[in-house]
Amino acid sequence: MDLLYTTRPAFLGLRIFYICLLSSLILISCSNKIYIKKKPDTFYETVEQFSGKKYPGNIVFPAGEEAPFRGEPLWVEVNKTSRNRLEIPVHVGNNIYRTLIFGKDKNGYWLQHENKRPDGAQAEISMYGGRNEEETNNYVMVFPADGYTKQLLGAARNSTWSLGLSSDKHTLSYIAEDDGRLVLQIDIDLAEALQ
Repeated sequence: MDLLYTTRPAFLGLRIFYICLLSSLILISCSNKIYIKKKPDTFYETVEQFSGKKYPGNIVFPAGEEAPFRGEPLWVEVNKTSRNRLEIPVHVGNNIYRTLIFGKDKNGYWLQHENKRPDGAQAEISMYGGRNEEETNNYVMVFPADGYTKQLLGAARNSTWSLGLSSDKHTLSYIAEDDGRLVLQIDIDLAEALQ
């Protein structure tokens, strides 16, 4: 008799626990709002937050006498053209040097270069770029040339483009490389938008 008496309170405590657990699950499932935290696309979302503004830029490489656009003001604007696409025209003086098109889709991220002739028509060499083949991180995205680009520029060229953010997220760098050799680096100052 003593054995039955001592196990009954433990059984009763376990039963109360399961009733409370079941009640909690029912209350949660009856709630109209279920929150699922989505992993952010940190790099893309960071660049996206600068949409609608203009920022000064400068050529970091090549420097000195070899620097293109010497004496010309360089600036960019970040434009969100759709939910998954940013267009970043690079202005030199009164002209658009090229437009970087940075986007994302179900397969990852991509970067294209749109070049136009002075009359506004699309240049023969345009819409080249690549897809990001590496795991997304918060600071750098690398875009090796895709198949279309290799056909357009020549399969022998091993072109790669990168977008990088400084650790304080005040500088966005655009880097172009051919065969592992730095060809161009433009740094964009995100700390202060132009008026």
